[in-house]
Amino acid sequence: VPPDARFMGCDPAFALTIFDYTSRSVDMVHQQCQIAPMVRSQGPGWQFENLITSAHTDCFTIDRLSVMQSITHQKEDVLQVGLVTQGDGVLDVDGVTIDVQVGDRFLVPAATRELTISPSKEGLVMAICQPLP
Repeated sequence: VPPDARFMGCDPAFALTIFDYTSRSVDMVHQQCQIAPMVRSQGPGWQFENLITSAHTDCFTIDRLSVMQSITHQKEDVLQVGLVTQGDGVLDVDGVTIDVQVGDRFLVPAATRELTISPSKEGLVMAICQPLP
C-alpha cells in the first residue's frame, strides 16, 4: 500500500485514535464479545444453530448445521456459502454428488431448493453463510 493511502490521507496519530485501549479482564471480554449459538431447529440426527444473525450485522448470517445421519436440508431462495468445519461426507444437489471433508468450501446456488447431506459415521458439521435481503 502506498504511504499516502495507508491512513486514508490522515497522519498516523489520528489513525491510532480508532482503537480502544481500555483495559479489560478476560471475563469482561467474554461477556461483551462472545456470541452464544442459538438452536434454531433440530431433529433426529441433526441440529441447526444460528451463530451470527441480523442482530449482529445487517449484511449476512452464519449458521451451523451438524449432521449425524443423512438428511435433506430445505434451503431458502438465496445463495449460500458452506464451509466444512468437522467430519466428512457427501453432498447431493440435483443429482450431482460432491465428497467433502474438513476445510472444503462450496457454493449452493439460490435456485437450489434442497441439499441432501450424507455424513460419514463421525458426522459432518458445516458453517453456512448467506447474505441478508
